Amino acid sequence: MLDRLDPDRWPRLHAVLGTDLRSLALFRVLLGATLLGLTLAQLGDIGTLYGDVGVAPRHTILETSASWTVSLHFINGSLLATLLFALAQTLAALCLTFGRGTRVATIFSLVLWASWMSRYPLLPGQGDAILALLLLWSLWLPLGARYSVDAALSTRAPPEDPRHLSVGSVGLLLNVALIFIVTALRMSPEWRSTATALAAWHPSAAMPDTLAALATLTSWNLLLFGTPLLLLSPLAGRWGRYLRVLLLALAAFLLLAAGALPGPAGPVYCACLAALAAFIPADVWAALARRPRARRAVTLYYDEHCPFCLKSVQLLQVFLALQHATLVPAQSRARTATLMEKHQSWVVIDDNDQAHLKWAAMVALLRASPLFPGLDQLLALPLWNRPGDALYDAVARHRGRLGALTAILWPRQPVQFVPATMAQRFATLFLLLTLGWQTASLVGATGAQSLLRPLLAPLHLDSRWGTPLEQLPTHNDWLVVTGETADGHVQNLLAADEVIDYRRPSATQAEASFRWRRYWQQLTLPANARHREGYAALLCLQANGPHPDDRLPGANALLRVQIDHVVAPRGRGGAERTTLWQQSCFGNGSPNLHHRD
Repeated sequence: MLDRLDPDRWPRLHAVLGTDLRSLALFRVLLGATLLGLTLAQLGDIGTLYGDVGVAPRHTILETSASWTVSLHFINGSLLATLLFALAQTLAALCLTFGRGTRVATIFSLVLWASWMSRYPLLPGQGDAILALLLLWSLWLPLGARYSVDAALSTRAPPEDPRHLSVGSVGLLLNVALIFIVTALRMSPEWRSTATALAAWHPSAAMPDTLAALATLTSWNLLLFGTPLLLLSPLAGRWGRYLRVLLLALAAFLLLAAGALPGPAGPVYCACLAALAAFIPADVWAALARRPRARRAVTLYYDEHCPFCLKSVQLLQVFLALQHATLVPAQSRARTATLMEKHQSWVVIDDNDQAHLKWAAMVALLRASPLFPGLDQLLALPLWNRPGDALYDAVARHRGRLGALTAILWPRQPVQFVPATMAQRFATLFLLLTLGWQTASLVGATGAQSLLRPLLAPLHLDSRWGTPLEQLPTHNDWLVVTGETADGHVQNLLAADEVIDYRRPSATQAEASFRWRRYWQQLTLPANARHREGYAALLCLQANGPHPDDRLPGANALLRVQIDHVVAPRGRGGAERTTLWQQSCFGNGSPNLHHRD
């Protein structure tokens, strides 16, 4: 079993398929932050996109979904239930980010994320599928062994050796590499040329969109052709490790540049950025630990009769990466005991044997931390002394209540950081299944795919890695949604304050969230024609609802909704308009259908 391999005995194997616990900690933080950000970003549209009173009521999805489609969201489709599911997903993402109950938080995050993807299959994209894959392999990795609440408060010490090699690390690295390698094999030759791809962007595209295209194409080309080197570079010795770090740095910079600019493929950038963190070699962390700032030694003295005080300094030691810090009860030394009693404060003594109290003690810890250079100088300004001391005094006055609360939220208990052998056997099974699925998908073995899909589809592990570049909108097609009211007026339903213009997309579409932009893009596909009815029915209900505040501005007794797809051919003037859907509305929003493709 790979979980029993000794990195000292198998150094080459570990260099290629192993990882570092500190890299896994960064991977955990980025993965949890991505889940948290995506969950919060879709809260504003949670009723219209995921509730029963929205574009896709549960019965419409259940009627057409495959037999292996499973979702907790099918239990109840009310707005309250949908918000509760989102709240649970938010809490799980927070716990994963900070490493509190890391394995349980990972399980909940995976189940809830897969459940959300099954609730409305039209909305998730390739980035969401990558996140599901990363969460799966996180189940069998010691994500909480470094820089986590678990590592700070566990009664069982985390592994001392930062090197990690197991089926989980093999599965994570190989599957991430396959995403890029398979995409490279499927990418059409013309899209491998940055110049050719940029020429496909509509001439009216704004400069940020062009920059996003450039950053996207460059980063994907770099990763597609650099991934084999990313895995095999450790075999080339020191220069190979330097190459790996250089590739990671360039890819991370380009992904950040592309993700920071407007675009609907945000989850793809974020998921890939999180995945790349697992490839960071130990040399990077060793170099950071050799910096003078990281070698500063401090001693934290706390009240031994205060459990909350001990937990606080333990958390600070872990999350500030104070590798050379020592935790000592203040009562054990006369000097610190006198200072603590006189000033009612914890005590921090730096490497110059200078004592710091209250807010100044926090500044001294930040000065010794390698993570936040410059922050200690900012917080050491005199203007922060009084509010900082007041904040410390407020916490100290309520430390009894805080201790009782943290005893429930952060109990000290043993944590099993490395998954057990039985868990690694399950990881081996999923490694064979995922590798078999990608192989069958690549060679077109439909029979093997039919056998594997029921096993992988519930967690959305049956994704066919395609070419995200070819799926990006190129600003040459958009939707125009109009409604005819009782007084004969035809209104722009996507932007009531804009005139109907078939020559360019409305500002509403350009400024909409990436979920809505993907949704509108998916509605244009013939395979998704049945979803247009739900969208038109939602517009009818909003315009003709019983409450005036819920109605669209200017829509008075909406009678008919029409969805048009406009395509502006590249290099030619004019635009081609196709009516995708027409639907009549009654006063109660009930539809009378008439459609055409």
